[in-house]
Amino acid sequence: MSVAVRWAVGAVAVVLVVCMIIWARGDDHRRGDDVGALGTTSTVAGP
Repeated sequence: MSVAVRWAVGAVAVVLVVCMIIWARGDDHRRGDDVGALGTTSTVAGP
């Protein structure tokens, strides 16, 4: 197996591990993207 093939296999393995970590985290880390995601009420300042 050549050095280039070993580097390619290693790079693909790293990308797969990162993708699995992102997939395993799910959507829980996306707090604040939606209105009211943190359970706070909004205050409107007017004249």
